[in-house]
Amino acid sequence: MTPPRLRDAPRGQRAPFGTRRDGTMVERLTIGSDPCAAGRISLGILTLGATLHGLWLDDDPHSLSPGGADLAAQDGPLSSFGSLTGPVVNRVRGGRVQIDGESWQMPCVPGGGWSQHSGPEGIQARIWQVADLAPDRAVLRLTLTHGACGLPGDRVIDATYHATPGALLCTVSVTTDRRTPINIAHHAYWNLNGGGSLAGHRVQLAASRMLETDAQILPTGRLLPVAGGPLDYRGMRVLSPGPDNRHDHCLVLDEPAGQVVDGMRLAAMLEGPNGTRMWLETDAPALQVYDGGTVDSAGMAGLNGRPIATYEALALEAQGYPDAPNRPEFPTIMLDPGQSWRRRTRWSFERPKARG
Repeated sequence: MTPPRLRDAPRGQRAPFGTRRDGTMVERLTIGSDPCAAGRISLGILTLGATLHGLWLDDDPHSLSPGGADLAAQDGPLSSFGSLTGPVVNRVRGGRVQIDGESWQMPCVPGGGWSQHSGPEGIQARIWQVADLAPDRAVLRLTLTHGACGLPGDRVIDATYHATPGALLCTVSVTTDRRTPINIAHHAYWNLNGGGSLAGHRVQLAASRMLETDAQILPTGRLLPVAGGPLDYRGMRVLSPGPDNRHDHCLVLDEPAGQVVDGMRLAAMLEGPNGTRMWLETDAPALQVYDGGTVDSAGMAGLNGRPIATYEALALEAQGYPDAPNRPEFPTIMLDPGQSWRRRTRWSFERPKARG
């Protein structure tokens, strides 16, 4: 069960959450929607990584979005839980990016031949400034100076969280003064039971193809059909995570067959064993599906009062294609001066009682 001080904090509140090892204060913002038939949403947002730090429906004491109970967990083994990640999410071969004949180098993982989420000082590890705060909305801002994360450009990133009855919308926008790659993703994890194994969750994904990857989980450039394979979730199917059925793949979202609302397509539907449902809509072209198979909270408590183990949290990360700077056949992720990059993701929720 989540500590009431986190779940029940007043909407529009801004409060200290903890102090990092370097002495930097991390704050926690609380926003939410008004009660109504569609369901009341309440959530926390950390200035560290513009992180979604818990999401609750109505009076349920359990967060549907796992995270760390305190800063030691959230800034330690659970640092990826709920954060905005980038400026270039996922893996880039060699960490290298060529821009107009000039080579730029992102930090690579120790002993690996790739960068992961732009390195240890990516936007997920930085303190964002609070630009605006209201009972149902929070705007956070981060400025990356030229060369930060090994990439060019003074980049200004705005993240807006907006809670509405039964839904949460996250909008991220970026401007730059030099050509630079941008591929920011929201790294929220989900467990619609509020904790425990993901077994029994059902999922449906609007994806007929996936990116083929090599032994380092780097794209080869080929797109493969999911039909008949373990990632074939075109119809609603039970999720059965485990060592013999690992999910850490990037799926290419299908073009929507019907009407597109607000420029976003329905990418995923998730249903917990308790009947709680979540829909994910996005304007991103791809979705990274990760089953939490390497998650280890090192014994530290999560938001629901107990450590988070492997296969207890599912990440659905709407994003551009990974390693796009090294794959000219992939859609570009380059942003030029004078342009504005935007990524929108909306999560909508429904409790069993609302379906009658």
